[in-house]
Amino acid sequence: MKTDALKTLFVVGALCVSAQAAFAQSAQSGQSATYVGGAAFADVKLFGASGTPYYPSTAEPSLNTTGAGGGFRIGTFLHPKVSLEFAVDAGMRTRTTYQYPVAILAIYPQPPSLQLRASTQFTTFTTVVGYHPAARGRVRLGYLAGLSFVRATYTSDLPGYILPAATFEQNRLSYIPINVDGSRGSPVSVALPTSIYYPQPVTRHDLTGGTMLGLEAAFQLGQHLAVVPEVRAVMLAQPNDGPGVFLIRPGVGVRWGF
Repeated sequence: MKTDALKTLFVVGALCVSAQAAFAQSAQSGQSATYVGGAAFADVKLFGASGTPYYPSTAEPSLNTTGAGGGFRIGTFLHPKVSLEFAVDAGMRTRTTYQYPVAILAIYPQPPSLQLRASTQFTTFTTVVGYHPAARGRVRLGYLAGLSFVRATYTSDLPGYILPAATFEQNRLSYIPINVDGSRGSPVSVALPTSIYYPQPVTRHDLTGGTMLGLEAAFQLGQHLAVVPEVRAVMLAQPNDGPGVFLIRPGVGVRWGF
């Protein structure tokens, strides 16, 4: 029992000495050991192809958009050249429009070309490891890599559908709308050939993982303050073999070390 306690004290003491040495070396290099910061960035969203056949192929709807976002960082230098950081970055919700139908539908009567809307929003929680070569003057580069936990929100207008067993009475069509969530709407009776399709918003929240790569250049303005231009890219896949998503986030931040 005493031997185990002595081993534990030895390990704790060694870690304390290593941390103290790292802090001392960081101070000598002009780099604060621990820091907090914030950043503002442009949120460039690129989506892969869905794999659904569209005709023509250029009619496939795209969610590619650019918005704005902001983030918070807290980190520490484990070694004068190695940092460990936790970052939270939230992009704003961006909206796009697309035409429906965009695929060949074997449905009669054909729905009209509707102007539908879609929006996306991504929040990432990332553990980042950075490698920082020696500073050149007041500028110090950083090469970043990490793993991200991503919360994605997708909202889009989808057309409603009718029950297969619709009835025709006196040149009118009676049907019961089926909502996307499976619930039934109120019975509707329309004169042919009035459209039997109607858009309704549907929201989906996904929780998924991703990888992050980045590059930064810290401009030291004083012992504690630095301005940090950066670019970070997050790659993630949507659930159920959905199209991949590529988030490119160039921005600029402010860092305070202590």
